[in-house]
Parts: sequence; C-alpha cells; structure tokens
Amino acid sequence: MNDTWITVYAPASIGNFGPGFDVLGAAIQGLGDRVEVRSANNNQVKIVDITGEGAETLPREAERNTASRAALLVLETLKSRGMSVGGLEMKIDKGIPAGSGLGSSAASAVAGGYAANVVCGSPLSLRDILLPITQAESEASGGFFADNTASSLYGGAVICKSSRPLDIIPLGGFPGLVVIAVTPKIRLRTEEMRAVLHRQVSLQDSIANMARSTTVVAALLMKNPSLLAGAFEDRLAEPVRAPFIPGFFDLRRAALETGALGCAISGAGPTVFALTDCQDRAQRIGEAMQAAFENVHLSSRLLITGIDEQGAREIFR
Repeated sequence: MNDTWITVYAPASIGNFGPGFDVLGAAIQGLGDRVEVRSANNNQVKIVDITGEGAETLPREAERNTASRAALLVLETLKSRGMSVGGLEMKIDKGIPAGSGLGSSAASAVAGGYAANVVCGSPLSLRDILLPITQAESEASGGFFADNTASSLYGGAVICKSSRPLDIIPLGGFPGLVVIAVTPKIRLRTEEMRAVLHRQVSLQDSIANMARSTTVVAALLMKNPSLLAGAFEDRLAEPVRAPFIPGFFDLRRAALETGALGCAISGAGPTVFALTDCQDRAQRIGEAMQAAFENVHLSSRLLITGIDEQGAREIFR
C-alpha cells in the first residue's frame, strides 16, 4: 500500500437522464468531489478532514460517511480475494451540494472507493469496484441503483442493464453536446423523492418511457443531437416529483422555447437540466431557466458544461 497522499476526483452526474428512470445516467464536467487517501498502520479507515459544500453536516465516522464507507467495502473486497491490506487516512473535499440531484453521494462513494483501490496498487477493475461503491451509495440514498455511480466511475453516459446482478453498459461521451444545469436553492432528499413514486404505472406511460429512453440511447450511440428533440419527457417520475420544484413546468417551457433540445429533472431534483448542441444558445437557455425560478422567488446556480468522458481519475499535482 502507498503511504503518500493520492488524490482522486469523481465527477457529478445526471441520474435518469430524462426518461431513463434508474437506467440511464451521464457524468458532467465542471463539478465533482475530491478525496485524498494514504495508507495507515491499522485496519481502520479514518477521516482526518472534510471541506467544501456542507462539510459541517457530514458524518466523520467511517461507517456513516459515503466516501469512507465505499473505501471500507473496497478493502473488504480486496481481503476476500486474499490480499493483505491495512487501513487508510482520508480527506474529503465536497464539490457537489447534498440534495442537489447531481449525484453528490454517488461522487463521494466513487471517489472514496476508487481511491482505496489506487492506494492498494489498483488490483481491481472498474467493474470490480462498482458493486461496493454502489452498495455504499445505496445506504445513503435508500435505493440500489447505479445510474449515478456507474456514470461517475466510468465517465460518459451509461445504461444500467441490471441491478441484481449489477451489470452496466458504458456508452461513452458526446462531443459537442452542451448541458445546462440550473440548481435552485432548495434541497430534496433522494429517499423522500423515491417515496412519492407510484408503485404501479399505466401500460401507456410505460410504453412512452421505453420509446423515449431507447431514442435517447440511439442519440448517444450515434452522437446525433437532433434525435434528442422531444425525447426527454418522463411520464414515470417527473409528474409526481415536479410539484416539489416550484416553477418547473414554466421553466421547461422557457427552455424549449429558447431552443433547448430537451429539459428534465436531474435525478431526484431539484436541479433541472437542458441540452443543446449550440454553445452560443446555451447562455440564453440558462438565463431563461433561471428567470423561471426567479418568477417563483427562487435564486439558483447556473452551470453550462458538457459530458465528462473520463469519469473517476487520479489527479497528479
């Protein structure tokens, strides 16, 4: 094991990616979590510092913090394969606000689990560490799904083919696609937003979501942004989650009228994202979305970015 500090970055992500509830995800540039780790002469994972977004509210006990919990589970995976591992010291720098709908807990888990593997010499593949990372994230979010963890780990867009057993299909990046993410200053907890979902949905709505999800996948594979137009309406989660985001329907209308290819809730919300293939149009779309939130007396944060093709990676300073 390496006793010098190594730094890992894991990007934010958009879960569901429109109509692909718990199935499609995509990593985005410009926002993410950083974790530093080094080996320690014990069998424990110890958090020595937490900085960044909401640092004062995050647990410092290794079993309760998502980043350290993922590291512990990766170390257990290594031990189960006969490797001799020790402990870790960890520093966490949160770049993604909790409850924002941008894969905050997933990025923490990915950064922590990936870093634990790196400090041990990277004996495990990405597929090997995806399961313990997703398990750690599920303990925080209340549901076992990998659209955020897999996209943050692998980069680009992903399909979650199966949860049990966990199986994902990386789809790669999308050069030229611009992501406009607007985050209002409210917080929605993933487990609460899952609780409001209907346990049964109509056949008509299921068919509509399948049609749009497969169209999104075709667009991602063909790198054809025009196919995304009209493909982002979600009939499963959005109708019951939208009322928790004031002004959502006016915001979506404003984004589409300003030229967005699509607009949807990111993960469980409250971040709303839109897509365009025109960089010059992106700022106007973002301003229109922010104006819709201002109309309901909500300030917001605007991020104009793209798909992160790298995923989790070690940062060398």
